[in-house]
Amino acid sequence: MKLLTLDDAGKKIRETEPLEDSNWVWLSPDGKFLLRWVNSIKSLVKEELGTGKKFWELSKIQPAISTSSDGFVQPIWGINCVLVSDCSSGNIEAIDLQGRRLWRLKNMKWECLPGISPVIPSSSGVWLAVGTAQVTYHQLAADRGIEYFSVPIDGSDYSVVADTIKLMHIRMSLDNPGEQDQANIVWQRTIATEVGSEPRRMNPYTDGNVLSMDLFELRKQDKSFPIVAILTDTALTTLSFNNSGNLKEESSWPVSNVAGIDKVWLLSENRILVKRPNTTSGQRQALQIIDRTGTVLWEMKPPDPIQSVGFDPQRRYMIVSMSHAVWCYDLTKLGTPVPADVQDNAN
Repeated sequence: MKLLTLDDAGKKIRETEPLEDSNWVWLSPDGKFLLRWVNSIKSLVKEELGTGKKFWELSKIQPAISTSSDGFVQPIWGINCVLVSDCSSGNIEAIDLQGRRLWRLKNMKWECLPGISPVIPSSSGVWLAVGTAQVTYHQLAADRGIEYFSVPIDGSDYSVVADTIKLMHIRMSLDNPGEQDQANIVWQRTIATEVGSEPRRMNPYTDGNVLSMDLFELRKQDKSFPIVAILTDTALTTLSFNNSGNLKEESSWPVSNVAGIDKVWLLSENRILVKRPNTTSGQRQALQIIDRTGTVLWEMKPPDPIQSVGFDPQRRYMIVSMSHAVWCYDLTKLGTPVPADVQDNAN
């Protein structure tokens, strides 16, 4: 794998040497260095973008948590730290960009697919939305009338799946990274799947009602107000909080065919982006911007399957990556492509 650096017109500025097997690669906001996860040696590496000079490796600072291919690594540039976790243990450790350990959250008890982060940071890094899933399995011994709770061996049904959404607040001081109580959970809600129901998210480790969640940070007068979006099979809901993390308002969006949505992103407090997948009935994959009345303000049906959707920190621009193209959109102008030659070069 190589990393290409492009200018605003999509022209190549420089190209790195082949990188070691990096499952995740991030470029710092100032464009000066890389953070990348090298899966073969389970190590996080910080290096200079232009020269490849290594600053440090995670394996050398020996964090208390164990990292694995089933965990995640998540840089949070707003507070200059990196979150590292192992899905099996449910621990999160924060490490600053000098390689120093800052804090650790223990026993979060989530289950997640390899490579999928259950943590969504706000643009400033002050807020984190954390999604967890716990599955309680059961096997019924009818002849003795006893119900045994254990992980099923022969594919027996689960009894309850509990998705829990948590809102975390980070109060880290970069001048004193060792101070106590730098992060805490300020709000949480559990959404359980009833016995016998069949949620759309069908996987032994991630079954549950919550199909997608997103965190948007509304900033007013130097204060940040988090808004969390939660998508289930039956509803698209947003939860608005005050700057202390107390729930202020809960509202449901009147979106048509909510069961046909598989991913959501908040663009503002009044606009949301949804992704609809291809269906067996012939519905084409689409991205839509929808307001609070349920009106579709903008729609794009890509020619190729969407591989990823990304945004700048303020969510003014959107990058849509497909099999053979990368398109950029100006969200302040309801999805106007910008600039056109980026699409030409991507094709």
